Amino acid sequence: MLLFFYRGSSKRKAQVAPLIVLIMAALIGTIAATYLLGEVVLHRVKVANTVDAAAISSLAPLTRGLNQLRYVGQRMWLNWIQLQSALVVKMILYGGAFPGPWEGYTFAISMAPMNMYKNKQLYDQAKDIAKGLGKGLPTNLKESIYSRVLGGLVDEAKPLKLKEIIVDGETYEGVDYQDTLDNPSAFTESFRAFRRANPSGWANRSVISYSWLKYQEDVYKKGNLIAAEPDEGDYDSFLRVGITGSPPTGVEVKRKSKTLWFLAWVPISGVFVPFPFPIPHPWAKIKIDIQGGRSIGGTVKKKVTYTSLPFFGRDAVIEHQGEAKIEGGQKKGWEVRLAR
Repeated sequence: MLLFFYRGSSKRKAQVAPLIVLIMAALIGTIAATYLLGEVVLHRVKVANTVDAAAISSLAPLTRGLNQLRYVGQRMWLNWIQLQSALVVKMILYGGAFPGPWEGYTFAISMAPMNMYKNKQLYDQAKDIAKGLGKGLPTNLKESIYSRVLGGLVDEAKPLKLKEIIVDGETYEGVDYQDTLDNPSAFTESFRAFRRANPSGWANRSVISYSWLKYQEDVYKKGNLIAAEPDEGDYDSFLRVGITGSPPTGVEVKRKSKTLWFLAWVPISGVFVPFPFPIPHPWAKIKIDIQGGRSIGGTVKKKVTYTSLPFFGRDAVIEHQGEAKIEGGQKKGWEVRLAR
């Protein structure tokens, strides 16, 4: 009887053991899959945030400059209103109109030249601001996109600098952390050399790619930075960046004249009537125009390589396109928003 029970128990244990192995394998597989999925999602969020932030930040200085021009234009317009208001107040004090044209122009001459001089200075200031904003504008915007996206998404290993460390009379080889931090990465050196080779036109390339090693043995092998599709032959990771949108090409400021008016009593057919008289003001306000388009962004394709896990894929290709645009106008101001 006992022998029969022992044999039956052993048989049941033998049947349960494969089930436990399958459960453990499924559990390990689920954990591994969750880990890899989390890494992919994390990289997708990082890629999207980096590209979107680069697009917004590239247009932010231009937007600030446009709003500064708007402020200058408002100052000019308020100066004009101030002069026109002074004429109106003086007419009210005279009972609705100046006694004659001579009195009106005499009063205007006492104020208008200084007012016009101030507005002329503001106009010249606006022209200088617009000239500075438009200088190399399309290229500068592209440089900002390329620099921010490449610098933010290339996660290449940085070689550690070593130094001799003496402990208790014994010499060891250790890591010089300060020297490692002070020295540029391989990508930074390649990027600087790439820009030096064509300082005025490197950002006008339609695409820039960088390939590097992340988990192979020779992780310190120098990467390959090219203005073409990425080199996948000898590398396990790459980043491809292109430019999208229709970027602004310049900012133009135009002066707008507006006539000042006053009323003066003049005799017409023996009857004195109020008659309007003009005072031309050539620098009353300005008109601000953005030349070219209003948007710029980047399109990114990144091959992400992960640590080795059996039976699971070790890389993923992440793509994202982010674009920002300038919205608004001179009346309410300008702002940068992501293009949807």
